[in-house]
Amino acid sequence: GSVTKLLRRIDVNLTSRVATLYENDQVVKTFPISSGKEGYNTSTGNFKIYLKYVKQTMDGSAYGDGYNYVTPDVPWVSYFNGGEAFHGAPWNNQIGTADLSHGCVNMKVSDAQFIYNWAPLGTEVHVHK
Repeated sequence: GSVTKLLRRIDVNLTSRVATLYENDQVVKTFPISSGKEGYNTSTGNFKIYLKYVKQTMDGSAYGDGYNYVTPDVPWVSYFNGGEAFHGAPWNNQIGTADLSHGCVNMKVSDAQFIYNWAPLGTEVHVHK
């Protein structure tokens, strides 16, 4: 039998506020996102998902000056660059229309859960404007 390799990657467009999931260069899903607000801009570049949590308390003080927030029970967290992660943001009702985070990629909870389950560790993430 033959083995089909699944190549999964995530493209994050900060300008259009859309995350596009690809499998073998075919679009699987697109999700609206919100990224880092001015002064806390989400980093651009090529990254890989390296750490995941079903639920986590995010403590901004861990990242240095200006990040003074503690958010308990953040759902479906997939880290791809230092403290930057995809995660559900049930408190953000402007996903897709405004950038409100401290650098993370905010998503609807169900969309973040999809990424958590769909993207294994090592999945490539390309973030661009």
